[in-house]
Amino acid sequence: MGAAAKYFFSTSADADTLNKRVRPSDAQRDFLKSNKDALKLHLESDLRRRCGYSVSTWLQGSYKLHTLIRPIYGGDYDVDVGVYVEWGSGEMPLAPIDLRGHAQASLQEFAQQSETTCRVIDPPKQRCSRVKYEKHFHIDTPIYHHNSDTGVARLATMDDEWELSDPEKMVRWFQDRLDGDERAQARRLVRYLKAWAALRFSSDQEARPSSLLLTVLAVDAYAETVEGGDFEDDDALQEVVTSIVDRLALSTAVANPVGSDEDGNLNRLSSEGEERFLQALDELLEVCERATSNVDEGAAVAAWTDAFDFLFPLPDSEGLVEADAQQSAVIATPTIAIDVYETDGRRART
Repeated sequence: MGAAAKYFFSTSADADTLNKRVRPSDAQRDFLKSNKDALKLHLESDLRRRCGYSVSTWLQGSYKLHTLIRPIYGGDYDVDVGVYVEWGSGEMPLAPIDLRGHAQASLQEFAQQSETTCRVIDPPKQRCSRVKYEKHFHIDTPIYHHNSDTGVARLATMDDEWELSDPEKMVRWFQDRLDGDERAQARRLVRYLKAWAALRFSSDQEARPSSLLLTVLAVDAYAETVEGGDFEDDDALQEVVTSIVDRLALSTAVANPVGSDEDGNLNRLSSEGEERFLQALDELLEVCERATSNVDEGAAVAAWTDAFDFLFPLPDSEGLVEADAQQSAVIATPTIAIDVYETDGRRART
């Protein structure tokens, strides 16, 4: 166990940890849930009226996998609610563009009636419509045809195409890949990596890996190197990062573990962005090795702040010590920026 393991995760609700800092608070989760539930109820009823077919919704993405992190540097909470319109193989009553039009219109009606400040982004995104809320939060609503005979789901796009895409399979893959007792730690490691990426690539979006790419890389690495062992989060993170670096050194292609027309290879970085991502991973691994090998708590914390900056908790003043004569400081100085927003989420004029 590394000297700074307790700053990653604690079963104590009062402990200040990296996990506590990066995941949504109870109040934030309640806000997300209440707005998500209201939108689901509206869509299930209103789209059934508009389309004339059975409609269901299914939570997907980071929220469903419990790997959602707080927005960093002014980002949004991103919640994905899949909308499924059901009919059988012998029918094709609605084209993809028709389904997208119904979804967009239904969301606009919802925004007009909603008691929460929200607006629908128009025009819609290629593969989903988006409802933007206050408090840096949005809900994406991809809409699918679910074949009631075959069980196959296809995503409706703005190009009037059907794409093979079934997010439910990703959740099942996650559950099958890991033993139930191991999933909580694996989820924490995914959150740590997502927070690191948000910090590391805040000004270099071309090199920032997608949430799905990081999730698949981390879960595969966890299943192969950590699962079944007795690792604290800091040592587990080092094992996972080591495995990811080794894997990508052999091939940077990361196959989607579930079938998809669009995301066969989850690594969609450009060659230049990929190069910078791999370099950043090497730097993260160096931090992990330096931090976990240090027996001094203050020095270990100082090393971890090289990766997690202001997100990583610091010891109290009595716990702070000099790392060694060659290390200039043990406290990371955060970059402070103050943004002022209106209640609808728009940046206020200054």
